Amino acid sequence: MLAVEPAPTWGGRRPGAGRPRKPGSIPRNVRRPELSRHHPVHVTLRVGKEVGRLRRAAGYAAIRRAVATCIGRRDFRIVHTSIQSNHLHLLVEANDNRALANGMRGFMTSRPSATA
Repeated sequence: MLAVEPAPTWGGRRPGAGRPRKPGSIPRNVRRPELSRHHPVHVTLRVGKEVGRLRRAAGYAAIRRAVATCIGRRDFRIVHTSIQSNHLHLLVEANDNRALANGMRGFMTSRPSATA
């Protein structure tokens, strides 16, 4: 009798497949803890090379306008900013996870006004 070799398999779950996990990394599909409006959150935003340096007059002005768009929000507050050459550090307070996501989305997508 001839031995039949198993057919090759592509895709699907199999031992050793996929990207190796680093020791101590956060498991996939784990929710982040809920936010408290009494504890600030540190957010880091990096910019691409095409944006240029943030520590110039135009960079300061753009960040000031973006912060101004968030001032009227009651559920999201930018407490402190630190402008570096290619990234920005923010301390923000948000009432909950959704307010943090919406507030950061509003900050990142703010456009300069026509009168500025």
